[in-house]
Amino acid sequence: MAEGKKLNITITSILLGVLGAVLVSSSAFYMVLKFGTLTWSSITVTTISILILNFLKNTNDKEIAITQMIMGSGTTIAAGVAFTMPVYVLFGGSLESINRDTMFFTVLVGSILGGFVSYIFRAKMLEEDKLEFPVGEATFNVINSGKNIQSSRAVGFGVGVSSIVTILRDANFSRSKPLVPTVFFLKNGLNFYISPMLVGIGYILGLSKTFLWFLGGILVYFISDLISKFYEIDDFANVKFSLTMGILVGIGFCIVFKTFTFENFKKNSNILVKLLFLTIFFLFFTNMIYKIPLFLSILSMFLVIFAVVISGYTTGKTGINPIEINAIVTISLISFLNKLFNGLNISGERYIVGLTTLILFLMACIVTVASSFAGDILNNSKMCTKVGINPREQFLAQMIGAVASSFIITFLFLLFFSSEKTLSYASSNLKISIILDSINQIPHLKVFFTGFLIGAILKFFNFNIIIFGIGMYMPFSFTLTVFFGGMLSFLANRISKSFYGRMLLFSNGLMGGEVLVGTFLSLIMLTS
Repeated sequence: MAEGKKLNITITSILLGVLGAVLVSSSAFYMVLKFGTLTWSSITVTTISILILNFLKNTNDKEIAITQMIMGSGTTIAAGVAFTMPVYVLFGGSLESINRDTMFFTVLVGSILGGFVSYIFRAKMLEEDKLEFPVGEATFNVINSGKNIQSSRAVGFGVGVSSIVTILRDANFSRSKPLVPTVFFLKNGLNFYISPMLVGIGYILGLSKTFLWFLGGILVYFISDLISKFYEIDDFANVKFSLTMGILVGIGFCIVFKTFTFENFKKNSNILVKLLFLTIFFLFFTNMIYKIPLFLSILSMFLVIFAVVISGYTTGKTGINPIEINAIVTISLISFLNKLFNGLNISGERYIVGLTTLILFLMACIVTVASSFAGDILNNSKMCTKVGINPREQFLAQMIGAVASSFIITFLFLLFFSSEKTLSYASSNLKISIILDSINQIPHLKVFFTGFLIGAILKFFNFNIIIFGIGMYMPFSFTLTVFFGGMLSFLANRISKSFYGRMLLFSNGLMGGEVLVGTFLSLIMLTS
């Protein structure tokens, strides 16, 4: 076999990747339930893959990349499940009503759809729109640093600094306050979230993009205040949330709309054809397993495409994947249409939809898993283009990880929620509480549609609104940290190009250290 055609997926990479997926998926599921947040695992699993593969055998960059893709697949899939199915239990659903096989196929189909839709949009996002995917870029830099001892030291130093800060911030060695606070309070009510990972993301994005992020974080308060007064709503927090959610959804709608209309239709017709074939597969699956009406199956597929596009562009531009937005929109929309059409009289015949609460959440799980996994796949696509792994081999590796992770996560969900302790974690989770409140409708629907129009119109006229929208959506304490990283990037570039390059590797290490420590701390808490 020619060297160029050599298969990079080895038995070692599969075994190590699947074994690692068990630990990483468990950690991710626990982290989302307890803390309501999840950080990218790409750099963490890359570091683990490098250490173990170099210890076991002579390896190469491609085998390391394949191993980390299999190992890391479960992180984002776990997040998709953790942001939807616990809400069903908290809503009053019975754990016994969830069939294990149905749950497994739901998670697996969500993963497969996320993989295929990402694969279909891959060229458009990476080659045509040239999205940065900073996490994918950082993952490649960590893999590539092994070729140069100075690069390895820079990354390793970043991992070390980040790990120490994270341990001092998160590890509860005693009942006293941590040595490093989670949030550093500034004057005038401002606060700064202590996160090496966010500093690293800001450094990679640079000053101009983080300034736009910062601007969004500032202006959202003025815009939300104006809208609150206009609609006479005394609920600032939910107004801000609904407005920013609407803006991001409006951006996603405009991207899909512009992709298949006007002069772009002919250019992107191959994307449409592939999506139609994928939709046929999905309709067959939903009819066979869930037996839901055709229009709800088509709606669910549209939401998958829509959610993957939002995840792809936000992850590509900022390294942030707001998957809880996709969960809220899916649950609210399907619930609304179910109520609208159920009992409708058409030509003398009463139309019964028969959509149960469980099926509603299973559909939401499919959409959220697909969008969450898509962010990971597209980050890895960026990494693979630099390492030299072809898209088909990447897709195969990610699907191996998806199948293994679907088994693991289904088992974990049914195991965790048989415990009252897990229910207490989920019930106190702010994001899960917001999703629970959105079952009947999105909070302040007028505000949501106002944001939707703002996002869609600005994106239609090609304003760089995605980073601005993420700045509006994220807590301002996070925004300040990202902006600080952007300022460091500017200063390093002013000193010299070589210093900027070394600091770039250091920032990649900052991103990896926090996630690495977070993974191990969550595993310790999970087993304690």
